[in-house]
Amino acid sequence: MRLLGTLTSPYVRRIRVIGLELDVALEFVDTNTPGGRELLTRLSPLQKYPVLEVGGVGVLDSHAISDLLLFQHGHGALRARHAATQISEGNAIHATDGLLDAGIHVFYCRRDGVDIDALPFMRSEGERIGRTLAWLDQHVRGPWCTPDEGFGLAEIALVTTLEWLRLRNIADLEPHHRLLDFLAAHAERPSVVATRAPGA
Repeated sequence: MRLLGTLTSPYVRRIRVIGLELDVALEFVDTNTPGGRELLTRLSPLQKYPVLEVGGVGVLDSHAISDLLLFQHGHGALRARHAATQISEGNAIHATDGLLDAGIHVFYCRRDGVDIDALPFMRSEGERIGRTLAWLDQHVRGPWCTPDEGFGLAEIALVTTLEWLRLRNIADLEPHHRLLDFLAAHAERPSVVATRAPGA
C-alpha cells in the first residue's frame, strides 16, 4: 500500500501514526514531486491528500483510510472503539476536524496574502478556532479524549492538529492549559516523534 501526501499535512500524519501503531508498512509517496503529483491526479478527482493506493485504487479520505486499516489489521496498540464512548470519541474527532479545517483555511489565505479580517467568512473561521480550542480544553481528560484510557483515533487527531496549529502559528495554545498538558503527555510517543514534521 502506498500513502500519498506531504510530510507537513496533519491529515496525512494521522495515517502515518496509525500505520506505525498497527505495525503496517505504508510506502510514502510525496505529492510535492512530479511523480507523486501525477499519481495523485490519477487516483483522486479531488486532488486532496491523504490518498491510500490499494491495488491500484485510491482510498480518498483520512477517515476512510483509517477505517480500512483498522478493519484489515485490528487495533494493534490503539484503544479499541466501544459503544459506551462512541459519542465522546466521535465528538472529539469531529470537533478536531472542524478546528483543523478552519486552521487550514486561515493558513492558505495568509499564504496567498488575503486580508483575513476583511472577509466575514474568515473572521468566523477565526472565531471557530477559538471556540473549539476552548471546548476541547474543557473536554480532554488528562491525556485522553474519552472516559476510556488509551491512545486512540481521537488522541491521534488532536495531537496532530495541535502540533500543526503551533507549527503554522495559526492559534495561541498558551491559554489552554489542559491541551498543553495533553500535548506534553504524548510528545515522546514513538509514533508521534517519528511522524513529526521537519522543523517542528
